[in-house]
Amino acid sequence: MNPAEHIAAALDFLALANGLMRRRNRLLRSELLWCAAAHAVKAVAKQQGWQSRSHDDLFQAVRLLSRNLDNGDLRDWFKRASRLHRNMYEGDMHDRAIDRDESRVRSLVHRLEVLVN
Repeated sequence: MNPAEHIAAALDFLALANGLMRRRNRLLRSELLWCAAAHAVKAVAKQQGWQSRSHDDLFQAVRLLSRNLDNGDLRDWFKRASRLHRNMYEGDMHDRAIDRDESRVRSLVHRLEVLVN
């Protein structure tokens, strides 16, 4: 996949997660939000020529990007996405926490979308 395709996938995952708000499927919603964040980071990583094949690669890409842009929010937003990924396995987050982290994931995806486009 190229960077534009990764951004398109990220936006699709956000839309799918939004559709689950009414059904309140916490596990699936959490994982879709993680997928959106991961694809957005992969888009920028590919554009920069960075590795993006593992979770560690994605975290490294976010660290580099955060440092290059002098924007610590990116790291925080991606950590929240990772927490949502963990929630898919554990199911220990309540709706309010997922809502709060979702807003950060959406900020991350839209910020990275601007960088790719």
